[in-house]
Amino acid sequence: MYRARFRKPSGVATARRRLQQRLLELAYPSTLIQRVVVATAEAMINAVRYAGGGELDVVSSDSRLHALITDSGPGIAFDRLAQALLRPRNRLNLGRGHGYWLMVSMASHCRVTSTPGRTRVELVFDVGT
Repeated sequence: MYRARFRKPSGVATARRRLQQRLLELAYPSTLIQRVVVATAEAMINAVRYAGGGELDVVSSDSRLHALITDSGPGIAFDRLAQALLRPRNRLNLGRGHGYWLMVSMASHCRVTSTPGRTRVELVFDVGT
């Protein structure tokens, strides 16, 4: 349905804009489009920041959208990933470190797997929600 490669923040912006247009063309609900675009952009930004870029693949199946963001970076230490996901959010810790929290909040399911040389972020969005 949609595939993009990105290496710089400008590439993320282009991929984000084109993904939004594709989802609009396919007549997905605007609230779903917003969640998909924001969550995938957060994953792409992390891939650029920590791995120099990556790839985005979005496909639909049944009543779900599946987004897979992969990179070839150094990987994420498990203890750092857990902290990013579980740290409480308040005005004292605004800024970096909220990307994974946003992905988890916006997607129906989120799975992050990381090994040295590759990180994969799998986001699933229920179309009916």
